[in-house]
Amino acid sequence: MFVSKQAPQILRHAQLTLTPAHCLDIIRQQLMCTVDTGVLGQVWFQPSSAPLEAFVDFNTRHRCRNYDAIRAWAEERQIPAAVPDDFLQPPSPGDTVYTAIP
Repeated sequence: MFVSKQAPQILRHAQLTLTPAHCLDIIRQQLMCTVDTGVLGQVWFQPSSAPLEAFVDFNTRHRCRNYDAIRAWAEERQIPAAVPDDFLQPPSPGDTVYTAIP
């Protein structure tokens, strides 16, 4: 992992040691929530001098997302390089404040 090789002192902070697991969980969630529901059928395949067998037909239709449009949308809404002083407001009375990372 880049961080552990380049800056091992970063990993001393308890919150940052959870980052790899957190990142993998985000990837897992994305895979589960945006799963391709296209059906993969099969075709029959028989190479010369070989028995007949079923083979997965990967030539199916998929619904792709416009990656460039999503990236442009995210870039337009990203946090500015110079973060305003009032960017993070302290919690209001009654807001939940966790004593450990949820």
